[in-house]
Amino acid sequence: MEVSYWRKDDEAALKEIAAQLETGFLMVDDRIGLVTPRVVCMIINEAYSTILEGTATWEDVDLGMKLGSNYPFGPLEWSIVLA
Repeated sequence: MEVSYWRKDDEAALKEIAAQLETGFLMVDDRIGLVTPRVVCMIINEAYSTILEGTATWEDVDLGMKLGSNYPFGPLEWSIVLA
């Protein structure tokens, strides 16, 4: 997970949260961008378009992304988590 913190004092809380989530983190500079969420939202948008076009089902899209990209969630599962 990419993270930044506003104050150095927040580092302990960040480590505790990451431990509870059983995930690692990478410190990045605090700036505008939110690259990871922007990419994930773009993938989610394309997944919904694929379903609306009738190309694939909800289950097909999620399974395809998990197996093909080794993502922990399919894009439609992500959309529920992010909502």
